[in-house]
Amino acid sequence: MSLRDKAANMMNGLCGVGGKLVKIVQDDGVSLRNQEDEKLSWEETYKAMSKEQEDWGDFEVTLANGLKRLDYGG
Repeated sequence: MSLRDKAANMMNGLCGVGGKLVKIVQDDGVSLRNQEDEKLSWEETYKAMSKEQEDWGDFEVTLANGLKRLDYGG
């Protein structure tokens, strides 16, 4: 087995990443994802999130953080 095949097997075993990979380079780092991963459209994402009926009530405490009184110049 070649070194390349060993590295691919290791990545697949450790991270669940295998097959063809897409390298994403950003200012804060590099990430890899499977090329076959299907991404949802924005509309599909919205529909999937609305089905979850998540409770975001914990974030309501931020309403009293005073930021709405600041002048953002906008």
